[in-house]
Amino acid sequence: MDPITPFGRKWEYRHSMWMNWLFGPFLLTGFISFIYIGIRANKKKWLFYGAIYFILMAQYFFYFSSYDINSTTFDISIMLVLGGWVFAWVHAFQARREYLRILAVRIMNDPLQPTPPYRVKTHYPFPTEEQPLTNIKNVKKVKAELPVADKKVPFTFNVNKASLQEIASHPYIGNILARQIVQIRERVGAFQSLEHLIEETNMKPHIIAKAKPYITFGNVKKQAPTSAEPSNDEEQNKPNSSPSRKKESISGRIVDY
Repeated sequence: MDPITPFGRKWEYRHSMWMNWLFGPFLLTGFISFIYIGIRANKKKWLFYGAIYFILMAQYFFYFSSYDINSTTFDISIMLVLGGWVFAWVHAFQARREYLRILAVRIMNDPLQPTPPYRVKTHYPFPTEEQPLTNIKNVKKVKAELPVADKKVPFTFNVNKASLQEIASHPYIGNILARQIVQIRERVGAFQSLEHLIEETNMKPHIIAKAKPYITFGNVKKQAPTSAEPSNDEEQNKPNSSPSRKKESISGRIVDY
């Protein structure tokens, strides 16, 4: 059985001695257990249950001498006190968990209280010194968060010069889009602007909104025209030889036979 508090089971057994009052027959001393933890934990509900158990005990012992053993009143009285005694044991084990946790939180949050030097792990949700709670029922499991060192921090990169690994390591890009960017960059040479990048890669709007501040293009040079595609000046300066050739083919002496 796992410990309820970080102080271990020995500490819990030592602070559960109040349950020994339940061994008193017919709730003769059982009500003292709930009055004790109600005062220690400042819980009115346990004081209320202690008063109820006292009434169940008192009605039996107060009228015990005047009861007729064969009467229905005696049967009801003994059923009430026996049922209350059994229920008090079940109730005490349920209250024990809450009482020990309240007591442990009070010790951990009070600098004047001597804290046990040992600590053990517990599977129950338990607050730390930085989370003081007045009501132990408000304790909830805290979702585990990744350490700050494990979280990827966005960084600025040149989309025309960065490697595949560098682009893929960006938290807003990912591996698939990084491969697509590198493949298109090898085909077009370089991205001229953000609009050019979006047009070629078909980036989704939410990715654009996140990654836009971190993408740079550097000094992009326009591609020089290739030899296969002559410029307009060359086309204008190029002599138009086709008409002269036609004239040469047409010119000549016509001979009639």
